[in-house]
Amino acid sequence: MTIDEMIEKTLHESFHMSYLLPAQRAVITRIMENSLRKEESDSITIMPTGMGKSLCFMLPAIMLHPRYTILTYPLLSLMNDQAKRLAEAHIPYALIKGGMEAKERQREILRLKRNEASILITNAESLIILIKRGLLDFLVGNIELFVIDEAHTAVTWAESFRPALKEIRGISEYLRPHQRLCFSATCDSAILAGLKKDILANNDALVLRLSSDRPNIFYAALRSLSRKRDIGKILQSEERRPALVFCSYRSETEEYYQYFKDAFPSFYYHAGLERERKEEIEKLFHASDKAILFATNAYGMGVDKKDIRTVIHLHAPEDAASFLQESGRGGRDGGKMLSIVLYSSKDKGRLKDIFSGRGCIRHELLSLMGEKSDQRCSACSNCTSFNITPSGEKEILLLLSRLPFLLTRKSAARVLSITMLKGWRQEEIISAIGAFLEEKMIKSFFNRLYVPVRRK
Repeated sequence: MTIDEMIEKTLHESFHMSYLLPAQRAVITRIMENSLRKEESDSITIMPTGMGKSLCFMLPAIMLHPRYTILTYPLLSLMNDQAKRLAEAHIPYALIKGGMEAKERQREILRLKRNEASILITNAESLIILIKRGLLDFLVGNIELFVIDEAHTAVTWAESFRPALKEIRGISEYLRPHQRLCFSATCDSAILAGLKKDILANNDALVLRLSSDRPNIFYAALRSLSRKRDIGKILQSEERRPALVFCSYRSETEEYYQYFKDAFPSFYYHAGLERERKEEIEKLFHASDKAILFATNAYGMGVDKKDIRTVIHLHAPEDAASFLQESGRGGRDGGKMLSIVLYSSKDKGRLKDIFSGRGCIRHELLSLMGEKSDQRCSACSNCTSFNITPSGEKEILLLLSRLPFLLTRKSAARVLSITMLKGWRQEEIISAIGAFLEEKMIKSFFNRLYVPVRRK
């Protein structure tokens, strides 16, 4: 049986699918050819979120049974998601994670020893413990594939809160797999260099990079005077939900949840929640077609909800790789979706200039990922007529132009709350006026008109 025939047979029997994308087929074929030639190799595959990168290593893992495959993940949610996929496909696997009782862990190891399962789903921390105790010695030299999924985290997280990720290189060298495979949705040049140097220790590792562009995502930016009001405006239409709102802090997720919970089906999610509560929220959000989830990036890579129609960032993002990864949580079903960044003059994110400027948002982001293009796109707010007016802007501008000598923000807010911004709290309006006046484009003009009272 040829490799192509093996791929088609396994694809149909295990996943009930009839075709692969060309990029998926190329990656799978290369892995299988290396295996048949018994060649040791290292590779880094960069595929946009939603392109089916998991299938690129799951299919070979099944075809290479009874030889072993180890799948390593940085998040428990990703481990659970992979286990669920294999279970649904009736494919035997072993799962070893933190918090397991000794009997559970021993049972999974025994299944591997008996070759009842040839796929091990785990993480760096668990592998370190297992290796120190000599529990994986039977696998040394017998592993065909050692997969590092979401490999960029081994570079970006290792220096901060996940030191165990630094040990992946030593772990893989001890286990001596025939192929080490790094997969990620987003890698800029710095992350790519880190993977080659620190994780694989192989500057000659093969790199397969597909464009980070997702044509079904519309990128937009909004200079916001009131983020809560703007979120309500954006998500009022059911067509823009389900929605995922990325917050910078745990407290923000809870604050925004409290604000919106009576208007929309809403949930919040962050790393401080108990595991059971996280799993409950994941299931509830996954089952809803109208809900909003307010989350920190703790949720980002763990989500596998395919029908998210809008992803909102409350603040200008710090780097292109993380932003594209998080935006890529939406539209995984191939449908159109909106990725919108809300920003203000106080934002310090390193990408703020991209979202507050006039250049093509899409191509400037791709340029930071090493993809050069001088063209403009037809799917970002700077290249189209797409426009959302910040909530409160027209009303504040109208009031200040008509009554330029109001002496305090409080008095202006009082007038607006009675006339044009009914339903707004005075604190909201005062904050919006402040944000309005801080914008450089209008500050010099209104400095002549809007003079605060000098108290004696």
